[in-house]
Amino acid sequence: MESPYCIAVIPLLLESGQTDLVDRVLVIDTPENEQRKRVAARDSLSHNVIMAIMETQADRGTRLAAADDIIKNNSDIASLHARVLALHNHYLKISRADESR
Repeated sequence: MESPYCIAVIPLLLESGQTDLVDRVLVIDTPENEQRKRVAARDSLSHNVIMAIMETQADRGTRLAAADDIIKNNSDIASLHARVLALHNHYLKISRADESR
């Protein structure tokens, strides 16, 4: 089955300088304090370990500046789903426009 577009998940895309591999950059954004809470709950890491990891990553401002598209993940799962669906529809529209060229 042919897909109209592909999403490559590259967590350290900016840090590795690989942005030339993609046509668009999508950032799933959440405030840093919420990011720390989620990582701590998911991975049971200490605050110091989480901070050390985050220090090696591009900061939020840099990620947002590099983004072509941003999904804000700062609410409930239903809101996130709606944002993902809206962006999916946008990507379908873009892929159709690209096909007609």
